[in-house]
Amino acid sequence: MQSSIASNPFESALRSNPKTAFHQQILDKICVQAPYNRVQDLAASGAHGVEARVSFEAPPGFESGPLASAEIGRHLAILGSCALARNNASERRHYYLAHQALLRRFETAAASEGEALRMVAIPVGNDSAEVVLTNHREQTVATLSVSYRVLSDRLFARLFRGQRRVTPAAVDGQSPYATPVVFEQETQELDSATALLREVTPELCQGHFDDYPALPVAILMDGINRLATSHLDRTLAKNFRLTTCAVSAERLAFAGESVEFSVKRTLEERQSVIYHGVARRAGDETVFGEATLTYELLDRTSGFPPSGVQKAESVRA
Repeated sequence: MQSSIASNPFESALRSNPKTAFHQQILDKICVQAPYNRVQDLAASGAHGVEARVSFEAPPGFESGPLASAEIGRHLAILGSCALARNNASERRHYYLAHQALLRRFETAAASEGEALRMVAIPVGNDSAEVVLTNHREQTVATLSVSYRVLSDRLFARLFRGQRRVTPAAVDGQSPYATPVVFEQETQELDSATALLREVTPELCQGHFDDYPALPVAILMDGINRLATSHLDRTLAKNFRLTTCAVSAERLAFAGESVEFSVKRTLEERQSVIYHGVARRAGDETVFGEATLTYELLDRTSGFPPSGVQKAESVRA
């Protein structure tokens, strides 16, 4: 059965709507392109900011509600780079590599499955941005405070010349980001779990980046979050939702590398649980990124929307 996200009319607009001159100008100045970049109707906001719409494509997994947390971070970080690009005097393309970020989600603002949401980003200096995601009632769904390492295209090419390779063309209407990466060798312990992404393939990196395929930080964080929520779902008989996620991304995971994910529950209280997760190169201690994730525990009779995984299972049954 086709999901409402996939069949949402916004998807047709995403593929067919012509971009404004402003939108295309910003696209030409940043490193992330379609299908990873799903920003639509990009426009100036105030003297320095930008705004846009976006629809979501990935299932939420075990989290309560219709939106996957890592995908929220993905779209907000992209818009933050657009805000910095607007204020960058250079017309050359730059790579805005998300380095540190804090994602906050808010329970009171509901978002419907398939709804196109509004984003606004304001630059903070030359390398940081504050980004807000709102629903059709103008309620705040989530915020992201994010800082970037900003590299010119020439410097990026010089630093990562050993990673250059031909990137496969994206297939129109298809996105590798609509489904989670496939884990292998997943293990679950009392307070921890591990899993392996055997190989980062160029197909998993489409739009990030052209000729230098690297797994997006948001996809690394999605792996950490899904491993943590899978462990949480197995060990606690409660619904839950992510409230905050503090991210640090040290290195890029380029095509051809293997990634080991690990999570550990560091604190459990009556109404919340904290996990610390790491994504590292398999076989050594090179860390690509890490995250500290706080989840609010919800009573399963609370009426809060259940997770996408539970909804999918009920449909199959």
